[in-house]
Amino acid sequence: MHAVDPSKTGSTNLDVLLYCYYGGLVETTRRRYACALWFFECALSVPSGVVSAVTIAAAKKWMLLHVLHKASVGVLPKSAPPILSRTVKSECALYLTAGRHLTAVGPLPDLASWLETSAPAFIQVLKRMERGDGNWGLLQLALQASKARAVRRLTKVYTTIAFEKAAELVRALFLCPCLVKWM
Repeated sequence: MHAVDPSKTGSTNLDVLLYCYYGGLVETTRRRYACALWFFECALSVPSGVVSAVTIAAAKKWMLLHVLHKASVGVLPKSAPPILSRTVKSECALYLTAGRHLTAVGPLPDLASWLETSAPAFIQVLKRMERGDGNWGLLQLALQASKARAVRRLTKVYTTIAFEKAAELVRALFLCPCLVKWM
């Protein structure tokens, strides 16, 4: 999508942006996350000289969906306007931080160090996002997906560690008193 000519199509950039944004919302509700990601990427790629509130909302949802569906922090599409990358860094800083925290828990030995170093900062991010802008449900889904990935990762290594150790790691990560409220 490079240009929207209203004289030829009868629609403006805002029309295309809203179509893509609402399409992403519908597909997210239907739990078709790959399709929702595509719609939000299209919304982020709509050409504009100024970043609108709809574009910022689409960026926030796109970041959470990227963590939920692909288990990684997404990189903005190459076709996104250059001004968007600068704006996203400031307007969506909480979402970038949450995405980094949700995808940061890597190999099992790093789990204890993550709980000691990053968990308190992640709790602060969650507290700020809780009173945020209506993406709390999507963040909850991303948290649940992160939990499921961690459990799957533990079951892949069940032959190399004792069952008690695996249970202890799961309990430490997801029954930590500071995280219980958000799980």
